[in-house]
Amino acid sequence: MQKEERVEGIAFRHEEIAQLVMILGAMAAEHVFYGENSTGVGGDVQSVTTLVGMLVGAAAIGPEPVDLRGQVPEKGREDRERELMDRFELIGNQIINRLSGGPMMGDVVGAALGDRFKRMAAARIIGQAYITALACMRHNREGVARVAETLMERRELYGDEVTEVLNAASLEAPAIDLLDEDLWPKVAA
Repeated sequence: MQKEERVEGIAFRHEEIAQLVMILGAMAAEHVFYGENSTGVGGDVQSVTTLVGMLVGAAAIGPEPVDLRGQVPEKGREDRERELMDRFELIGNQIINRLSGGPMMGDVVGAALGDRFKRMAAARIIGQAYITALACMRHNREGVARVAETLMERRELYGDEVTEVLNAASLEAPAIDLLDEDLWPKVAA
């Protein structure tokens, strides 16, 4: 059995992106179950804005490249990949907290979001995370509804009860096809 040694405070890219997907899950759930978002996701928007600002500004982490090899012919593939990245950026820019302020001395998040290229990277990362969260919510809609119903009935869940309820819901990671137009939410340009 291999022991994992970690320096406290250090996280890998995939862990940070998973955190973004988790935080954006509430926003995605509102979209899936209610067709719109509420003001209740304001704290989540602030959290993802801060996290992605730190990732881009302090850790030089960028969006995951889109790779459509095997799905789109070579001629035109690069344009299609760029188009998808632009769509991620559009979604991310709608989510980024506009109240986070401009760049200030010592403010890594503000400085990152104030830089045109870093803001583009941040918006694309958020867009990718949101599309992942949205696909997960759509794919697991019935299971998520069962979890919510159980929580409403019991009002509180503790320890192993949480694990039991989640296991009973049979949640699973969906296959995400970025070329499926039904995946993409309608976003004003």
